[in-house]
Amino acid sequence: MYSLIYEDTKKNKFLYCLTPLASLLLLLLLVLSGCEKKAPPTKDTEEKTKEAKPVAIKPEEIKPVEINLKETKLAAIPEDYQGVRDVVFSADGKHVAYKAGKGGKEFAVIGNKTSKPYDAIMDSILLSYDGQRFAYHGRREGKGYLVIDGKMERTYDDAGIDAKPRGISPDGRLLAAQIKEKGKWFIVLFDWQREIFRSSGYDRSYRSPFFSPDNRLLFYELGDNGGGKNLFIADVNTGKIKKRRIHDSFTSDFVFTPDSSRLAYQMRKEVKHSLVLHELASNNEREVVLPYDKVESLTLNSTGQRIAYTAGKEGRVVMVVSDWDTPSRTKESKPYDGMTKPVFSPKGSAVAFSAVKEGKVIIVVDQKEGPGYERIIPSLVFSPDGLNVAYAAMKNGKWFMAVLQADNPARVKEGAAYDMVITPVFSPDGSKLVYRARRGPQDKAERFIVIADKDGRVLKEGPICDEVWEPVISADGKAAAYGARLGRELWWKVQALP
Repeated sequence: MYSLIYEDTKKNKFLYCLTPLASLLLLLLLVLSGCEKKAPPTKDTEEKTKEAKPVAIKPEEIKPVEINLKETKLAAIPEDYQGVRDVVFSADGKHVAYKAGKGGKEFAVIGNKTSKPYDAIMDSILLSYDGQRFAYHGRREGKGYLVIDGKMERTYDDAGIDAKPRGISPDGRLLAAQIKEKGKWFIVLFDWQREIFRSSGYDRSYRSPFFSPDNRLLFYELGDNGGGKNLFIADVNTGKIKKRRIHDSFTSDFVFTPDSSRLAYQMRKEVKHSLVLHELASNNEREVVLPYDKVESLTLNSTGQRIAYTAGKEGRVVMVVSDWDTPSRTKESKPYDGMTKPVFSPKGSAVAFSAVKEGKVIIVVDQKEGPGYERIIPSLVFSPDGLNVAYAAMKNGKWFMAVLQADNPARVKEGAAYDMVITPVFSPDGSKLVYRARRGPQDKAERFIVIADKDGRVLKEGPICDEVWEPVISADGKAAAYGARLGRELWWKVQALP
């Protein structure tokens, strides 16, 4: 039986037994790596020295998730479970997980199966897209426990996983986590049965590792006290690791094109803000220093040709748009007192955002302003054809779903008034709009979904529930599905669209 051998900064060598097939792949990688010549240190290089190489695993094809369109009771919450929170439904609507308290301890509950007791379950339980896999981080007696699929429990000084769920590869085959042992932080990669990769140890971990949309790349940030900060991009298919020394910089807003061909992120070092543009296929990277006081909410359109972000300028905020090929050539909106993350239309031809102007909140689409409201929830949604924008707004203390015309934001249709509305979703053909609503105070509220037409006119209200989670719409546009709590039961509800 072959073994993977890798260097650790504190210990000599560790042996991890693998299957013969995986071991042969790893052996080949080790042989090849031994033939590589050392490159002179640069600002941006492939790491060829101490860093272990991830196992070369060819990702599987990402299959579209099929939504469960059958009303299903997924779990019953036992009467003695208290403090039920962080309920998570899988994307297909067939699985549910949550955290619950009992007897001063906290448990992870997957469906109707309960974990061991912990002092606390940290963050949300991580479910794979199809709900077949799960992971969570528990704490007990000062130790961190990483639990994977309920079959593997590893003990560390500390641990963390990204619950977005970018910590699971989109094809569901790999889990990435950060762990701390003997004062050092490591990034580890699991195949749900064993640890298959561990990075070198560093003094600090800056963010949970996450995958690119195409499964191929793993991103993580580690740093040393006094030695600066490093951004790593590991190719799990080839085993190569790209390392960039970014020292004491702060990085954020990592955004990909849907095909993972392009990556953009912003970087701040002291008072300077930069935009970093990365062509992942060619490994070409550009850093553009920006002339702004603050840069946030970076986003790309679907093709990666256009870039938008908010920026501080002379005490106010502007929305900035530029092209990928000429990022230093920018187009600014007029300044506002506040601003939310910009949203591109499906074809990327228009960009919308909410802004504060003279004490009111407005929607701006391609420099054209809509009417002012008391409040707006900044989750703006374009219709699939890009002609309309839906958003939740407040007027006279009541909330409603508004729909404006993208080419003429002053033309707005306002839906029925509720005590709260949130999470609008258009049907694939743009003819229907589905969102969550609440009627009554928080402690005695009726919660349900609302089905409206493209102009916001209410067509139907769904059944009343104790809690309702964000709806999804079937590919054929015939039904809306969503998670719901009815008393002590967790359901996947389905509502036909009229």
